[in-house]
Amino acid sequence: SLVNYDLRDMHHEVDAVIDHLFYHPSHPPFLATRMIQRFGISNPSPGFVKRVVNAYRTGVYTDMGDGTYGNMAAMVAAILLDPESSSPTLDADPSQGHLKEPLLKITNIFRSMDVHYTSYRSKRLLRQPGLQKHLGQGSYESPSVFSFFLPEYSPPGVVGRAGLVSPESQVLSGAKVSRLIDGILTSYKMGVTNCWNGFGTRLAGFCPTQDGVSDTSEGTLTYAPTATTV
Repeated sequence: SLVNYDLRDMHHEVDAVIDHLFYHPSHPPFLATRMIQRFGISNPSPGFVKRVVNAYRTGVYTDMGDGTYGNMAAMVAAILLDPESSSPTLDADPSQGHLKEPLLKITNIFRSMDVHYTSYRSKRLLRQPGLQKHLGQGSYESPSVFSFFLPEYSPPGVVGRAGLVSPESQVLSGAKVSRLIDGILTSYKMGVTNCWNGFGTRLAGFCPTQDGVSDTSEGTLTYAPTATTV
């Protein structure tokens, strides 16, 4: 036979399962909530989720999207352009926003401070062993395919008692936060080095003890304010 019926039926069954999941009523709100969380708001309001769900289902948000169910352009536009994402009034709400995870915090600081590497090999930034242990996250060290933290994680204390979630805080502890701050300060003072809890990858011949000494560093933060940026 020119047709393998078992193989044909297998493809049809897989397509049917994917379609069932894709068009299931719980799929849009689930995806909308997770996408909003990844775009920086851990505890979106029901109204915010509903607006994003409507954009995903209709495939249109203002003039974004092509009108088909599941259009990601419409969903992303609905998230980024929603008042809950852009209104400065909500900055006063302590439950607004999210906690930035350690690796993103470090890379954001390095990018904003215009890190300059001493060599091509130095660009293997944040690849040193032990970051997972000391900071809660390490490059390519996610413990599972579901990332470093659970999206529904609610930490003990004030946040948990308020019924809120803070997924990124699952990887943190007092010691890890202290280590993160120490590494950031070291980067400002002595460049990207593995000394003094820094984020470098090479073993330095010696560790400087004075601020501004970056002879053994793998990179330096070169940004300096000007008269127009002060």
